[in-house]
Amino acid sequence: MTLDEMIAKTQALAEIVGPNVYLQAILIATAFIAVGKIADWTVSGIIGRFARKSTNNFDDQLVELVHRPIFLSFALIGLGLAMRRRSLRSAF
Repeated sequence: MTLDEMIAKTQALAEIVGPNVYLQAILIATAFIAVGKIADWTVSGIIGRFARKSTNNFDDQLVELVHRPIFLSFALIGLGLAMRRRSLRSAF
């Protein structure tokens, strides 16, 4: 899926809540933040399970290192799409 396709699908889903672009932007941002948190819990949980079974500390540190960027990636993408949605509709 390309970025343009993802943007188009996100905007189409946001239009379900009605014509209010601010509400759509809030919905997009909130959805991506929630998905980011779920992805963070899932990935950290899976990697963490394997890391606890090993005897060295490297993989524990890797889990610690990857934990925050997973969530922030989704949150920033969601905020970017929300801002794009708000500015596209209000410009017309």
